Amino acid sequence: MIETRLATSSDAEAISALLTANAGDRGGMLLGQWPREVIETRIACGQSIVIATGDEGRLLGALLTSEKGFGEAPPVQAMLKA
Repeated sequence: MIETRLATSSDAEAISALLTANAGDRGGMLLGQWPREVIETRIACGQSIVIATGDEGRLLGALLTSEKGFGEAPPVQAMLKA
């Protein structure tokens, strides 16, 4: 069964691994760099990250949103400059 919930700091490592595995330089479509520290900072700053988990809590997906306060992130700035 798939369950959804808000991510906590204890999910940061798994989220980082999933996002990194799907980055553009690895054949995925995801832009940006997503080390654990970035995910932890977003969670600590109150950004909602919704995760989907499967059997035994295995991470299946993560949904991140862009808030105005995160407009200074390097990927956002690069897109705005382009």
